[in-house]
Amino acid sequence: MRKNFLRNCAVWIVAALSTGLFTSCDNDDNIQEEELTTLPAPEIVQSEEIMDNPLSLSFSWIAVDHATMYNYQLKKADDQQLVAQGSTDELSMQFVYSKEIDLLYDTQYIFTLQACAEDKLSEQVSATVTTSAPAIRLSMDSLTYRSMVMIAEPQDPTMLYQFAQIPMEKYTAYDSDMEFIEGYDFGYYKAMAASLGGTWYQRMEYGSEQGSYRYATRMLSPETDYLLYAYGVEFDHNSTEDPVQITTPMIKLPFTTPAWEATSDCTFEVEIVGQDLVDTGAGIWVSPTVKVTPTDKTERYYVAIFEESMLSGYKDIYDLAFNCVYSDEQQMQLEGQAIDWTTSPLLASGDQILTGYQLKYVVTPGDPCFVMVFGLDGRGLVTTKITRVDFTAITSTDATHVEKKATIKRHITPLSQQ
Repeated sequence: MRKNFLRNCAVWIVAALSTGLFTSCDNDDNIQEEELTTLPAPEIVQSEEIMDNPLSLSFSWIAVDHATMYNYQLKKADDQQLVAQGSTDELSMQFVYSKEIDLLYDTQYIFTLQACAEDKLSEQVSATVTTSAPAIRLSMDSLTYRSMVMIAEPQDPTMLYQFAQIPMEKYTAYDSDMEFIEGYDFGYYKAMAASLGGTWYQRMEYGSEQGSYRYATRMLSPETDYLLYAYGVEFDHNSTEDPVQITTPMIKLPFTTPAWEATSDCTFEVEIVGQDLVDTGAGIWVSPTVKVTPTDKTERYYVAIFEESMLSGYKDIYDLAFNCVYSDEQQMQLEGQAIDWTTSPLLASGDQILTGYQLKYVVTPGDPCFVMVFGLDGRGLVTTKITRVDFTAITSTDATHVEKKATIKRHITPLSQQ
């Protein structure tokens, strides 16, 4: 079982310095590009991937007369992200994947080298190398502030593999890929088995994918770093000590969701035009009546009513709005419905007078409350700025009539509690 293929990697590399240009030989300050070059430039004679498990890159060069040190940088070619930087008096460098040297599959890297001796510097020379294709190619499509399509394409269509996305902070809490797999993923299936029965590795096998796979996730948050990852697995049900074998490196694709931006300039005039007490059999609630007048009569919009205390579980009102949509989508799935906001009866359009009971939003008598209205497109993306109107729910002494209604409940909770 190759469970320690990342944990036991050794890498000889000088500690990373600042992320500026190279450092000079005598004072470790950044080299100025305009400094006089008096040494011949080194000739790089090797630039290649020497191992794919873990990913390892090797570079070597011919010695420059009178040079006492060689400054180097390794960067991703596409976005110039710095991977490693330092100085060495050797004639070769190897970079082996680790949490500090985050090499990715199917990626081009640029290795840049400069010879130096005291205050003398050579010109910089570079070589490129492209890492091999991974056992499971990861990609994504249709990334928005809250959703994307995750895509996994294994080279071996018969291989079982795990495939998921998580907030980056959950991954970086571990010291290595294997510690993450054993702590986070194994821990997830162990908790599932404890709750639902069976062995944890049976649960993990059931949760594995095979062949190409696409999945649309809708539970992302704006401006957040995430990690899409996959790794191959095999299962030995005859072994209780080592039931799961990790058959590939952990392939990773980091990404960041964009910020939310309004895509429509529609605005809403919102007014509380009445409040009624209703007895649903589960208690006495207040059903406000809300009048909504949009500037664009074709804009489909969402109306929600909450106690002020509801906001305490969220970053802000937009976080609450995003989660209202997500929670309704979960309910659609539980009821076997397709998620399609284009025709959803949960949305309104044009001038409307709507009751809280009709919207399945009732509030506690006497509580400070608010109604919020925002546009929503067919994909469940918020299109407009949120219009909020505050009010105080009436009490039993404010009403002369309590209407009996059937029990309703639209359960909206913070993402952290789902």
